[in-house]
Order: sequence, then structure tokens, then C-alpha cells
Amino acid sequence: MDRHDNVGRQLTRQLPLLLGSLEKRCSWTSVAVAAIVMGLVSWITLRLAQRVQRHRSPPPPPPPPDASAEPSKPRPIEPLHDFQWQDVAPRKLRPWKPVYNITMALTSDAPSDLIIVDGNYLDRVNLRRTLMDRHGGTVHGCLSGGVDAVREVYAYLLEEYLPTRYPTMFELSHSGGTFRNLVTGREFPSSMADSSDDTTTAAAAALRIIGETVEDDMFLLRQTPDGHRTEAFVCCFPAGFDGSEKLGKLLVDVHGPVPSYDKIGASMERFFSRLEVGKSVKRVNTHARMELQTLMRLPRTRAILFSFKTYLYPLSEIKAEGLGPDMADAIEGLHSGNAPGMGAYKGSGRWSGKVCEYLRS
Repeated sequence: MDRHDNVGRQLTRQLPLLLGSLEKRCSWTSVAVAAIVMGLVSWITLRLAQRVQRHRSPPPPPPPPDASAEPSKPRPIEPLHDFQWQDVAPRKLRPWKPVYNITMALTSDAPSDLIIVDGNYLDRVNLRRTLMDRHGGTVHGCLSGGVDAVREVYAYLLEEYLPTRYPTMFELSHSGGTFRNLVTGREFPSSMADSSDDTTTAAAAALRIIGETVEDDMFLLRQTPDGHRTEAFVCCFPAGFDGSEKLGKLLVDVHGPVPSYDKIGASMERFFSRLEVGKSVKRVNTHARMELQTLMRLPRTRAILFSFKTYLYPLSEIKAEGLGPDMADAIEGLHSGNAPGMGAYKGSGRWSGKVCEYLRS
């Protein structure tokens, strides 16, 4: 029996005897005082018993996730019924700061905005098709562990997202088995074809179709005991890296060349692990070339989809907007802040002097 229980019970048994003795020997005032004491001791005994009960019976831990349960689904996609892609100007991203600090800088995003389409669409996807024809495995690839994730993202984009979000650009056949791109005139199966010989071959073909249907580059990552690992990718517009060299690498190794990545690496891993289905985020990777990056979790495979749309702006456009000095300050600020090696990483020594001079002229 618990020590607190013994103390409480002994006090409860002895108090009536104590009161009886006081009633014979003392005044009514003393008895009243003793009664108050008895009430306090009873309250203390009750609190001790409650504490012991809590100690003995802790609340049950939350049940582990049920792998057999139907996965949650992303929020509904908002259609753009009257969307005319030719008339949409590219977004103007101007997030420059005079001092560069490496941060996650994530903002909440609507799942409907996974793919952003503008007037550059047709030129970009035609260029991507050409690049994939010429360079093959350099710009897309898949490991065996990424096949299911490729199958899932392929079906989500072609069966659900694109025909729903952009009905003036994409549609499904009446049977639902064929996806039609109304801009390029090309048709594909709405679900990934299976190959009896090699599923990675089927996944590679699916990545090619994705690559010529949207202009966003994509990496699929799967969580492992050592961290998140790249399992598949299609990347036609990389910024100074070879996407095929990232395949099979952990997130920390993918970002190995990035100066001061250790300042955010652990936070990135934690965020990737906690990212919920139906919630996506965006961030902007800056300077003359901008990347609008998106992170989302796929509901069935739980893989992380990392995608980014590239924006290129003529320096003359930046200068005409009166933002030349701001951009010049930001370029020079690459050498300061919490990642002073970022300027060298971006090769600014080869171009920053002339560019900044032009922007300030």
C-alpha cells in the first residue's frame, strides 16, 4: 500500500477520537477549531489520494497511426473556369534584402496553387520536351523506392489536379482513361502504365510525361531512419547542379555544397517529417533567377513532393522598375549575414561587379 494512503487513513481514524477528547476537556471554541483542522486534513487526504491515482494510472498514449486506414486527402481544388493562360503575366518576385541570412522562410500555401501557369507555358514545356529527348537520365530518374510515389503524383496531376484546376487547358476523356493537353494537343494515359519487366522504366516514362505537361521541376523524397532521401526527380531547369547526382542522396547530402546549411538542416528534417497531407508551403529562392518552391505531402505513399517553378527577369526590367539599387545591395549582401560563403557559392565573383554597376547606373 502507498505511503500517502497510510498517512491519510491514520489521520482520518484518529481525528474523531481527538475531537471526542477535546469535547470533554476543552471549550466549544477548541472543538470548533479542531473541526476546522479535521476538514483541512480530510481535504489534504483527498488531494493525496488524487495524486496517487494519477501517478498509478497515467493517461494512455495516443494510438499509433493505422496504416490500413484510408489516407486523408488534400483539400478541394478550386477550378479556374475562365482561365486564359496566354493573358497571364509571370509573377514578379522581388524579395531582396540587403543582408542575406539563410532561413527556411516558409509561408502557408493553398493546395490549389500547387502548379502556377502563365503566358510562358507553351514555350517552357516545349523546351522541356526537347531537353528530355536530348539528355534523358540526366534530367529525370527514379529508384525502385520511388516508383509508388511517382505513380501517385502522376495520377494526382493528370486525373485530378490539372483537369480540375485548369479546365480550359486540360481534360479527361469520357471514360477517364485518357488525359488531354488542349494547349499542346498531346494525349497520355491518365494513370501510370505498368511494365512487367522494370517498374522504374514505367516510372521514368511517367516522369517524362509530367515533365512536358507542367513546367515545374520536381523531386520526390521518402523518409528513412537517416533522414529524407531523394527517390525520383524530373529537373530540366537546375541552377548549376546535376539533378541525377541528387538521386538516392539524403537531404543533408543534397545540400552539402550550400554554405551554412547546417543552420537550418535539422529544422528542415523536422518540418518534412511533420508536414501534413492537405497543407502545403512555399518559399522563394532569390536573386537574378528566382525559384518559387513548394512542399506538399502525398496522402497515400506519404512521400514529400518538392517542386519549383523558375522565373527569369531581364536586368533591364528590374532597373526600369526602380529596383536596381535594391537588387545590387542584395547581391553584395550575399557576403554578409549568417552565410557569408553564399556569394562564392553562387559564383558572384564572376558577375557581381558589372551587374551591380549596371543596376546602380
